[in-house]
Amino acid sequence: MKNTNNPIEKKVEINSIQFYYRDWGGSGQEIVLLHGLASNSRIWDLVAPILSENFRVIALDQRGHGLTSKPLGGYDFNTVINDLDGFLGKINFNNPIIIGHSWGAMVALSYAEKNIYKSKGLCLIDGGTTEISSHGFKYYEIKKKYTPPNFIGTNLGDFKKRIYSKIKSSDQMLLEDIILSNFDIKDNVIIGPKLTFDKHMKIIESIWNYKPTEMYENIKVPVLLIPARQDNENQFNSEKSIKLIGLDQAINSLEIVKLIWFDDSIHDIPLQKPKLLAKQIINEFKSGFFNL
Repeated sequence: MKNTNNPIEKKVEINSIQFYYRDWGGSGQEIVLLHGLASNSRIWDLVAPILSENFRVIALDQRGHGLTSKPLGGYDFNTVINDLDGFLGKINFNNPIIIGHSWGAMVALSYAEKNIYKSKGLCLIDGGTTEISSHGFKYYEIKKKYTPPNFIGTNLGDFKKRIYSKIKSSDQMLLEDIILSNFDIKDNVIIGPKLTFDKHMKIIESIWNYKPTEMYENIKVPVLLIPARQDNENQFNSEKSIKLIGLDQAINSLEIVKLIWFDDSIHDIPLQKPKLLAKQIINEFKSGFFNL
């Protein structure tokens, strides 16, 4: 059944940058939703309506992404978390739960480490705990591995077939719309990503320098970890091993932490399993986890 709860689209200026966000309304505990790298606030369109039945919910387009301004610089974590701090101040959100997906989970953890008393809790969805530079890789290897695919010139019909092959939804048209919102499109052809290549690679550099193990002792709020895994993954796959090491470090280092695996899930949990994800967050809040 299609959810008809539509957000109000808003913008707010912080340090001469226009930040776009989607306001889902609701009341009670404030929740901020942060998207991942090369994504945007619309990745939460299937999750936010459900959360807004229990919470006060907004989803932000971060610097360089979606409909937010795209300055030449400022894609390091310090600047991005300052963006978030200024944004929360502008919209008068006090002590929110910050929910981040992928790179957004890194932003959430970094924010909580620098602003110890400004959040009530964190939910890190398939991200935030991996320290890539600590596993013997060279930076040029990481740059090559995480260089984004080039979809410029791709026909829209062909791209939609790629979407169908990777993920299914009860509302496939909305899913298409969400994913296509990451691109500029003209005459049914992708002419470029909303996050340009140079800015994408600046963020990759910041991810290379991301050190969650140095932050954990300063995280004083509850942290809910929701990683994805698939049954057919190779147990000895190097990426999987690095992910498990990162999660183990987080569990053993964070003061208040809970791990909930999402089995048979792809990385983009908010798109693949939005109802289950929202239900899990709501249940953990009602159980009192974020009040520990």
